[in-house]
Amino acid sequence: MVTGRAALLVGLALTLGSCGDPNALTEDRISEIVSEEVRLSPCIEFFGNGPLFAEAYVNNARVEMADFLTGNEPFPVTVAIGGFDNVTGPRFQDFEAAGLLVSKLESEQTGMMGGPVQYRRFDLTDLGRSLYQLGEKKQFRDRPPRKNPLFCAGKGQVSEVVRFIVPSDGQNTTQVTYRWNTVDAGGNIVSALPDQPWANIGKYQSDRLPLEGEGTATLALTNNGWEVMD
Repeated sequence: MVTGRAALLVGLALTLGSCGDPNALTEDRISEIVSEEVRLSPCIEFFGNGPLFAEAYVNNARVEMADFLTGNEPFPVTVAIGGFDNVTGPRFQDFEAAGLLVSKLESEQTGMMGGPVQYRRFDLTDLGRSLYQLGEKKQFRDRPPRKNPLFCAGKGQVSEVVRFIVPSDGQNTTQVTYRWNTVDAGGNIVSALPDQPWANIGKYQSDRLPLEGEGTATLALTNNGWEVMD
């Protein structure tokens, strides 16, 4: 029978042992893992979830925007407005109307179908540059991440782990519910944005910059420890 000081030492040893277990799942560990997943939540993706059909013109040669972004910063860049491009051109113009981009007309030509095609050079405004970063968007299955310009109000982090179940022995997945918020570079919580010029980009609610939210994530135990499943 273990009593008194011996019991205290045994309990302390067990506690220290669990703290040293790299596979131990605690609220702090969950916050750390999921925060990496939600860090880009307070951001608008320039190209959204659609494919990159953009035509960029580098040294007067046409390249696909997806290829251009692989090894380059996306701004400044010359883009075709009009013609067959009914997705990318308006996207650039929406961000210009929001005050995040500015453009200059380089040339105007007649397209193959007879309509006008403008070649406009887009660059970031001071506001756009303060919110801009070049991020990576996960792709399906084993495809490599895709570069995507982002405009972010700060960095997302987990503010509270609402619910999780400690996995039993042999269980390698578990689901967690969490809340997240946005912090600035100094770690201060961003609770309001009085000036949101991007609020009506694309005229969709999904393009309104979120500052907080709630979500669920499934964690899986891998060779590298616990990770969020895609």
